[in-house]
Amino acid sequence: MTMSPSVRVLSLAAAAALAVAALTGCSSDVSRSASAALPVGANKLATINAACTGVKVVIEYGAIGHAPEATCVDVSGPQSVSAVLAQAGIKVEGTPKYGDALVCRLNGLPAADEAVVVKGQPNYTESCADNTPMTYYWYMHVKNNAQGLWATAEKGVKEQQVSAGQQIDFVYTTATEAPPATN
Repeated sequence: MTMSPSVRVLSLAAAAALAVAALTGCSSDVSRSASAALPVGANKLATINAACTGVKVVIEYGAIGHAPEATCVDVSGPQSVSAVLAQAGIKVEGTPKYGDALVCRLNGLPAADEAVVVKGQPNYTESCADNTPMTYYWYMHVKNNAQGLWATAEKGVKEQQVSAGQQIDFVYTTATEAPPATN
């Protein structure tokens, strides 16, 4: 069964709410515990945290196994996430059916010829031919740095608006892990 993007977003939002509830029960500071587990690329993230006056963009590759990437994009007013990603030089690939309203790959990952391996799950190779499955997907968070609060993006990359002082965090996640956002 193939879900429409709207149903899928609602399903992901429900999963995110459960993940947040589970995480907040374990820690009073979810963002600090999530950032403590970052790989070597975390030093770059800390530098960008201190210096970014625009929109901070973070890509956490999770099960794909690549180090996180981060950049800061100067903006003059509210812009769509897709415009910010384009300014950052981040390539977004969607699906034939949904275009880039459904993020299938960021910067070519997960690669079409590389299996994503998660213990206890079948290996998965993303074709981007249709909907990505509910077990392997890109999850987008948006943070208002003034308030320090994370939220699941309510819209796709073309419709979601961000402004200076906010952060976009993409996490490649699987059904076996909750997708925490970086602080």
